[in-house]
Amino acid sequence: MKTQRWLALVSSLLIIGLFIAPGHSEAVGPPFLTVDTVLVVFQPTTGTGTTTPGTCSTSDRTAGYTACFQIPPGTYNRLLVNHVSSTNLARLLVADTTGSGTSLDLFTLTGVKFQPSPAFTSFQDVSVIYTNTFDAAPNPAGTYLFAMRVGGYFVAGNTNGDNTDIGDEVNLSGFGDFGSGPVFLGSLDTGSFGGPASSVVSFSLSQTQPYQANNCNTNTVLNQCSPTITQTLDFKVWNNDTLFLTNSINAAGTSCDVAPPTVPPSPPFGLPPGQANPCKAKSGQINSFLTTNTNADNQSANQAGAVPFTPCETYTCIP
Repeated sequence: MKTQRWLALVSSLLIIGLFIAPGHSEAVGPPFLTVDTVLVVFQPTTGTGTTTPGTCSTSDRTAGYTACFQIPPGTYNRLLVNHVSSTNLARLLVADTTGSGTSLDLFTLTGVKFQPSPAFTSFQDVSVIYTNTFDAAPNPAGTYLFAMRVGGYFVAGNTNGDNTDIGDEVNLSGFGDFGSGPVFLGSLDTGSFGGPASSVVSFSLSQTQPYQANNCNTNTVLNQCSPTITQTLDFKVWNNDTLFLTNSINAAGTSCDVAPPTVPPSPPFGLPPGQANPCKAKSGQINSFLTTNTNADNQSANQAGAVPFTPCETYTCIP
């Protein structure tokens, strides 16, 4: 399965242009999103009064996002895509910031419900791929931190005599281009669900500190960092089980060069000045963002009556 995922990811990256990136002077525009190989055409965000995609609702704007893209419900090849609820719409959210102060670049897929279409009621292994170039507000060139998480829950489809989520699996992986080609950003994998024999089962995985740091300079003339981030969600479902992503997937990044302090050292004098550590502070901000969304996912899963998954004790489990 890992080989298949790798080949699918490389093919997708070639299609969306991560390996053949546009010139640094060109804005890439809105993010790309494919659901089971079908390119999503975003729609204007409900309630904003706009007719073009990209405008954020008040709540998303308050959360720090700068561009918000609503995903139209419908059939995408083998998947039915819908909103989690009327107040939690399917959308891809972007925060593109300079990294100054407490600001972070954010990339979130949220409010989405994925269900196999009625024509595919046994086993499905599907991918959701999305990419964005954070060039609206470039960071300064230098060290760029990045981390991601994924969480949600499955609801059993109660098909073919199976009313459990056993055998389902979620894998999230990422690649980034920081100016010198694609870099693997890691992966998070639940492995095959071994239990419990429940109709609603939750999961939550997150990268931990120290987060991956990459040297980033996508514009050597202006010494700017505008990374291109691609994330791939692969998931396996059995017997028409439905995947709910209420708050995740979440990713955060920012520049954080270590530099000497800008004020003279305090007493005792005569000692060499120490170094500031903005990377430590920025890492804490990323951790806070991921933790907040983990807690929100856990609360949503509890409200849905979900119980945490237990991993399969063999290579794979089949319901």
